[in-house]
Amino acid sequence: MSKAKGKLSSIKSGILTLLIPIVTFVIFVFIFAAMSNVNIMAALDPPPDPALKELLEETETHVEEPLYRERPFPSDSAWAELEEEKERLEKLKEEVQHYLAVRESAKSEDLKSLANLYDSIGREKLAEIFSNMDDTLVAKVIPLMKSRGAAKVLAFMEPERAAKISRMIMTREEE
Repeated sequence: MSKAKGKLSSIKSGILTLLIPIVTFVIFVFIFAAMSNVNIMAALDPPPDPALKELLEETETHVEEPLYRERPFPSDSAWAELEEEKERLEKLKEEVQHYLAVRESAKSEDLKSLANLYDSIGREKLAEIFSNMDDTLVAKVIPLMKSRGAAKVLAFMEPERAAKISRMIMTREEE
């Protein structure tokens, strides 16, 4: 039994060790509040902020529309209109794709004609002409020229530019 009394005694002393500083602190707070005329109860339960109170009142009187509102299921005529619009858009898409293909083909033909024209110009003069052209265009025309003539034109160009155009031709062919 003495062991049980010893454990009980140690528990009591532990609780007292915790409670004494807390109770002392609370007493000092009340004494300090009384000396400085501070209403502790008002500090513990402050009055509501007037702006917050006004906002709460405004919210209570304002009835919001629900987030989800039932909508009527589309009628058969609405589905038919959607299908017609979808078909119209598909036709437009096909027309645009056809136009782009025709345009690309025309561009390709123009490039071939330009390459044939350049094949008949002297290589040194052609290198001068190419020096005033965009690298991308030169990279498109050179592969369409006769290979012997294209090689001579590249030889007349500045080495850095000829290398850049060659790289552009190679990367385009890999795509």
